[in-house]
Amino acid sequence: MKDEQKSEGSDSDFKTARVDVVILPDDANPAGNCHGGTILKLVEMVGWIAATRFVNRSDSEDKSTTNGVMLLTARLERMSFLAPLYVGEVASLSAKILFCSGRSVEVMVTVEAEDVLHAKRRTTNTAVIFFIPLKDPSRGEIELPSIVAANPEEEELVLQGQARHVARRAARQTEADLPEEEEPGLEMDEGVDIPPNEGSKSPGESRSVLSQLMLPSDCSPGTAHMVRGGVLLKLMDNAAGVAAFKHCMSNVVTASVDSITFLEPLHNGGLAVIESQVVFTGTKSLEVFLQVWGEELDPTLNKFGRKLLTTGTFTFVSLDAKWKPQKVPQLRPETKEELKLFLKAKAKYEANKLRRVSLTK
Repeated sequence: MKDEQKSEGSDSDFKTARVDVVILPDDANPAGNCHGGTILKLVEMVGWIAATRFVNRSDSEDKSTTNGVMLLTARLERMSFLAPLYVGEVASLSAKILFCSGRSVEVMVTVEAEDVLHAKRRTTNTAVIFFIPLKDPSRGEIELPSIVAANPEEEELVLQGQARHVARRAARQTEADLPEEEEPGLEMDEGVDIPPNEGSKSPGESRSVLSQLMLPSDCSPGTAHMVRGGVLLKLMDNAAGVAAFKHCMSNVVTASVDSITFLEPLHNGGLAVIESQVVFTGTKSLEVFLQVWGEELDPTLNKFGRKLLTTGTFTFVSLDAKWKPQKVPQLRPETKEELKLFLKAKAKYEANKLRRVSLTK
């Protein structure tokens, strides 16, 4: 693994990071592709490097408020897997700071697969990640440095970042003002096209729980032993893959990951408990919904407490014996809650399908 650092200079020198990693057999899934969780972990890592380098850059005017700032992963925007990474190829990850609001850093990460034997490259993933500073009572509220545009192109990027920041704040406020979601009030034979029973499977048949103890190697240095976001993302992909495999009973690969927001931190010695189940099926793809819980000792009560860390939805594709996409067994919701999740996922699936069609016109 190699992180290429630029020499000190302009503001632009501190807005990027790059990591190259050789994909080895222990990084692969049964199909021989790099495991989706491995890519997620690498994406979070290189994004963290770029963001941390930027907020602690050596040319900052106010060293007292910027040096020594540790960052935590706050959110991963939707990430699609555009092409596979194979064993023996080099995963070339590059990160670039898009915007800094003073409270968070927005980073874009691009992943390319490099065939070093034939000098060929292809883009496999792009993602946007947000990082926030770790609270430090001794320093008060931390104001992150703003981006200094070096040219008209960067000025335009800053303006676009400001517009996205304003739009996200407005969206959060709108969501906060909405009344609590009510139960849909649907019976099992109303308002939804349930596939025939023959060959279909219930969500319960795919339901699984993955538990893993968090160790020092899972944590970021200098963050009060907090577990890295990339570690949890990799575990989520593992757990989602188990549910997808149980439903399809075939090899499956990650196709995309919906936006994931981290609500609470998990620490060294804590237990990550990930519950997953299939909530929707298309023709050749299926969606897995996950809830990630943290269980760790509460020193004030001297007992283990349980808290929700995040939720997420992963989309998988089923592969046949020749590693080609194949049809998946259809889902058969059996409870009101399963139907609710099915309808929500179906609406999102159809909206994304219409969006893809509009982009091709």
